[in-house]
Amino acid sequence: MKYVLSRFEGSPSFAVIAFPYIALAIFTGWFTRIYWLRWRETITINYIPRWQRVDEEEVMNHHLDCPVMMIMKNL
Repeated sequence: MKYVLSRFEGSPSFAVIAFPYIALAIFTGWFTRIYWLRWRETITINYIPRWQRVDEEEVMNHHLDCPVMMIMKNL
């Protein structure tokens, strides 16, 4: 604290260098985890209705494509 109060004259102590870095690292880690969890939740909540609204025609096309592709691979 003496280093800060003396207008940054002299050599800084280890605490002056380390404590701000430690505080910033803790905050960054916490913020990253919270942001990641909220992002995953938002993506999941937005895509569930889309997955539930799949057209029957799209499902039938997929079921027809699979056997045709298997037959073509075996030729």
